Amino acid sequence: MTTRAWQAALAFVVGGRPSFQAVKVDEGARFGAFELKARVHGFQVDEEAFPTFAEPTDQAQAAVAVGAGLNWYPLAEVRVLLDLEHVAPEARAGQVEDETSVTTTFQYLF
Repeated sequence: MTTRAWQAALAFVVGGRPSFQAVKVDEGARFGAFELKARVHGFQVDEEAFPTFAEPTDQAQAAVAVGAGLNWYPLAEVRVLLDLEHVAPEARAGQVEDETSVTTTFQYLF
């Protein structure tokens, strides 16, 4: 059985510098740093998974999702995130509804 997945992501930072740990806010950045991000990803499950491991009428066999987000770093230890994502699943049989989600997060490092 073979399952395939892929993704492509892009991020752009204003008022700071990206790093592997977090965005570093530039000194003197009046409003902190902003990170704009976008992502597209998908997966496909092998036909052999149905119906042994998953129900073909209500489980997605494949899906593609598109997302975008804005992260705000007002201070080095504070991050506010807003993300929007839309998923378009494809079922082998039957219909699986598209989903759209909005997620917000507040993080404080102490």
